[in-house]
Amino acid sequence: MNIKLYLFILLFLNSILLDAEEFRINYKYDSIVFEIYSPNTTLDNSLYISYSYENTKKEFFKKIDGIIYKAKIANLNHDLYPEVYIFSVSHGSGSYGELFAYTINENGLLIPIYMPNIKNKYYMGHDEFFIQGDSIDRTFPIYKSFDINANPTGGIKKIIYKLVKEDNNLSLLPQLKNK
Repeated sequence: MNIKLYLFILLFLNSILLDAEEFRINYKYDSIVFEIYSPNTTLDNSLYISYSYENTKKEFFKKIDGIIYKAKIANLNHDLYPEVYIFSVSHGSGSYGELFAYTINENGLLIPIYMPNIKNKYYMGHDEFFIQGDSIDRTFPIYKSFDINANPTGGIKKIIYKLVKEDNNLSLLPQLKNK
């Protein structure tokens, strides 16, 4: 293992996780104004979303693990209601990524969008998320069985998620690739 790389990663993670600043961002989508906030505490963290819908302010609260580092508003399915995408990273050396996704329904309520967990024996975190057109792209390094956490050797895996309606719920589902 390259000791310089290991020390760099350790210092980088400490700067993100131990000294994390609160996260706060505001967005406007048509007539809806969103405020997304997290104190980004290492213990007992939480996510607050307040939004205005048809001249009424509404609030949403959720206890979370990890640190919020990015949020975006999009309309991947091109309907009347935007989605809120909030990206977090877990504590610890794995830096497992998590996406909190919500949409506003016809009653003005913020409802969660389902996204399946990764089921890959070569997955050990270090995710990156991107909104690309009408999809969410997720990349992460592939760890072979003999790799250590700071030195993956299996390349990069990319998963493309599409927002689909199932019954009356929205889900971000991985798209199958042709072989």
